[in-house]
Amino acid sequence: MSERDIIDVTSNKVERKTSEGKVGTGTLRRSFSWRTQDVDEVKEAVAKGSPVPVPKALRRGSVAEDEIAAMVSPGDSAEASVRVTPRKDGKADGNFFDNIFKKENKVPSAEEVSDSLNANVAESRRKRRNSFKDMKDAMRSSFKNLLETAGESKKKAEVEAGSLEVKTAPEGAEIEKEGFFEGIGKALGLTPKGEDKKELSKGGAEGQDSEETSWAKLAKDEDGKPQTRRREKSFGERLARTLSKENLGELLKKKKKEKGGGDAFDKELNDEELEAAAQQLEVAEKSQWEKEVLGGGAATQEDFMAKDECITVDADDNVLGHAPKFDCHRFTPATPRGQLHRAFSVFLFDPKGRLLLQQRAAGKITFPGVWTNTCCSHQLHGQAPSELDDEAAVRTGVAMGAKRAAVRKLGHELGIPAAQVPLTQFKFLTRLHYYASDAVTHGPHTPWGEHEIDYVLFIQAKVDVTPNAEEVQAVRYVTPAELRTLLADPALRWSPWFRAILERWGWAWWADLRAALRTDKHVDRATIHRFDPPPEHRCSSGVSGVEDAAGAAATDPEKKQGGYGKIRVHEEGKLGQLLRLNEVASALWFKTAGGMRRNLAPANEDEEYCERMLAKVSRSFAAVILQLPGEMTMSILVFYLTLRALDTIEDDMLAFKDVKEKVRYLEEFHKTGLVDEGWRMGVPDVGEGDERDLLYNFARVARVYKTLNADARGVIADICERMGRGMGEFAAADLGQGTATLRDYDLYCHYVAGLVGEGLSRLFSASGKEAPEVAAQTTLANSMGLFLQKTNIIRDFLEDYVDGRAWWPREVWGKHAKATGLLGEFALPEYRGNALGCLNELVTDALGHAADCLAYMEKLRNPEVFRFCAIPQVMAIATLDKVYNNPDVFTGVAKIRKGLAVKMIVDTTSKSGLHHYFHSFAQRIKSRVPVEDPSATKTHEVCDLIITLTEKKASEFRRPGMMVAGLLMACLVIALSFILQAAGVLEEGFITFTEFGSGEIVLLVFIVVYMVAVGFFA
Repeated sequence: MSERDIIDVTSNKVERKTSEGKVGTGTLRRSFSWRTQDVDEVKEAVAKGSPVPVPKALRRGSVAEDEIAAMVSPGDSAEASVRVTPRKDGKADGNFFDNIFKKENKVPSAEEVSDSLNANVAESRRKRRNSFKDMKDAMRSSFKNLLETAGESKKKAEVEAGSLEVKTAPEGAEIEKEGFFEGIGKALGLTPKGEDKKELSKGGAEGQDSEETSWAKLAKDEDGKPQTRRREKSFGERLARTLSKENLGELLKKKKKEKGGGDAFDKELNDEELEAAAQQLEVAEKSQWEKEVLGGGAATQEDFMAKDECITVDADDNVLGHAPKFDCHRFTPATPRGQLHRAFSVFLFDPKGRLLLQQRAAGKITFPGVWTNTCCSHQLHGQAPSELDDEAAVRTGVAMGAKRAAVRKLGHELGIPAAQVPLTQFKFLTRLHYYASDAVTHGPHTPWGEHEIDYVLFIQAKVDVTPNAEEVQAVRYVTPAELRTLLADPALRWSPWFRAILERWGWAWWADLRAALRTDKHVDRATIHRFDPPPEHRCSSGVSGVEDAAGAAATDPEKKQGGYGKIRVHEEGKLGQLLRLNEVASALWFKTAGGMRRNLAPANEDEEYCERMLAKVSRSFAAVILQLPGEMTMSILVFYLTLRALDTIEDDMLAFKDVKEKVRYLEEFHKTGLVDEGWRMGVPDVGEGDERDLLYNFARVARVYKTLNADARGVIADICERMGRGMGEFAAADLGQGTATLRDYDLYCHYVAGLVGEGLSRLFSASGKEAPEVAAQTTLANSMGLFLQKTNIIRDFLEDYVDGRAWWPREVWGKHAKATGLLGEFALPEYRGNALGCLNELVTDALGHAADCLAYMEKLRNPEVFRFCAIPQVMAIATLDKVYNNPDVFTGVAKIRKGLAVKMIVDTTSKSGLHHYFHSFAQRIKSRVPVEDPSATKTHEVCDLIITLTEKKASEFRRPGMMVAGLLMACLVIALSFILQAAGVLEEGFITFTEFGSGEIVLLVFIVVYMVAVGFFA
């Protein structure tokens, strides 16, 4: 080869064979900048006399091996070529970039600009033809990319190509000294000054893309500090303002016609569309580009919320898509925790080992004014190079996406040059999943918060810090001792994620900083660590407005089951209940003669405590447990209190520092709290009200447990262990949007209720009151437990959702949440139709267990055991009847009437009574199935099955006759006493009326008539 080697660019296509022998073809483009590697390859090829290779990667991301990266643009000259000549003196004759990236002796014309613009807009129009917003975005992207690429690439090429002499063919032609960036301005009638040229030539650090684009630099002065006013002399600003203030379409068409262009551009975008697009550029107040570029000032926090697209993920960090930062951080009834997305937290240490802290600016929307670690922000969708990490990148610790995002934001927030924080110096240690509402700033019904899977990055470097006042209020380097002093200052506020990281790992990692940075000693990339928020960041009186939509919160800490009832309860009025005469009759009978026997006689103070706590934590189960025969009563009482203690630990979302701590207590309870009288709950304030009392005094229950027979202790310990382990599995899951599948839904119900059914069956048989075969009915017992638990989950939808731990399976609700694709959609009135469809499908699913429940009950022989099992089942099917197609489920808790509950307790003493209620409620549900309901056919089928199974025994049911007779007798005694006294036969009857006035007598007569009616209807 001769000394001068030629790279041909005589066509719009280039070809190259890969190592596998494949031939790739690529279209030549302008938006390419040389990397150091690319330039080195060219130098080496020229020095060795080898063919000059086409670069392997574009500036904005890598390409596949069988593709060709676009290298140059030949413009209109099909015969143009570029000669690359090495020079001994190492100097370059002319500007390498200028000559490679433009046509021979010509600056880029407005026609070229419009062609690029057309390509962007045409693509946008194909997607959304009538959207001026898309056209605006396309224009903005086109111009910004053209201008930025030229400015940055020019600088890189000039730096890296210092040993090359570049000339254009034909040989001897005059070399144009203007750069591409300046050329665009000239084509539009603007000429950069000398100082402007120096500014526009600034580029990113070698080897990586810089956060500081040419546009960001326009908003800063020579010292790198944010400007308070626009610099009128800035060429970039003048250019950008011209593009926005002029009629963009007319300007480009005019320039094109001056160059002799045709009508192609006019056909692609007509005058009306161009005018509208230009107007969109002028009026888009919330565009980051306009704030930062056209206006010359910094973008507002609202701009970033509207423009930036976070990467949304599921609880396992699998990418789901992307969403605006606004939507991800907005806590609404539909999304009470926003949308889970990726984030990163940088801990930057100086050479002395001090940690750089920042105080977030007062103007930040979320967590303003709080102190936190060096930099906390988000990986964004659509960045170039990409900030998206796949599973392999996370597993191996590469995580270049998170690291690129960190470099970008360190520059943006703290003005740290990219060259001072090389990507290779970051150490990716682990991930944490947390949420926190910003209730401290915005109050208990805050609309803002964070819900993130946070990538923790450490780096040690000497950096120059120039804080951006829009982002950072103050900065400070601290030692561990100084930080501990600051944390103790009540006047300072700290971010919840920083406190979580610091308390869990930060202190230990900091103390062993060298190992943390240089080894994998502290690395755990496989685990996503879960953290519950501290109380002040949880909106304890209501998670982000859902309660506002649902009604006032109930906050009595002494309420049954810990006062967790934050949602209004839909109850029938007192008058309406009194008018249900048969229920009033049942209540009177239950109070006077029909109540259940109490078979427990406590032998000591601990047993008395157990009985007392049973009544406090479970009013509905207390009576049916205490009527059980013999020593079975105490065994099942202790069994119930043990499981209630586990449930209290599982339900508490505030007390534990993280999920792992909660899981440890759940999984170890069977060998700590249950058997160790000296055990104490090591975490303060777990549970509320009576549940907290039970948990912190559980040693008294443990002492009673030790007095039970060996069979009973074995059953209780076994179920406690298995349930604790199962609860632990779900405690680590993000259940803000429910369980994933029906299988998960059933599995959870098995752990918390199916195992209870199995344990009870074994205790029944162990007592000798039921046959051994009852203990073997594990499938039927599990199904009975699922029937009860699913009923509770369906009824408590809104309360669970507000607590951030919903159980409705996505496999079901995802078919109905068509508007937003979120479970919280059902809490909004406008989506009530979709909500009812989902509700009815879940009720139908629960009813599918009814046949197993009836089959299990056929196995029981002891009347007390039968009643113990039958009463919860009739309560459950009555509740399913109550909630079916009932919109009250989405505004509160729909509960059955107390009178109906008592009536069922009185009636459910036999199989005929059990079958009567299953039969009647199945008929009621079937009669109310909406014709258009998606589950209508299935609902009819399951109701028909229940009706068929119960029809015979239900027909044999009779109300207890003694209740009717007793009520009528009471009414007659009162009436007779009144009549005889009024006639003077008795001076004083059963009730004395002599001092009654006429009003009182009328009231008494009304009461007597009412009681007679009660007896009759009963």
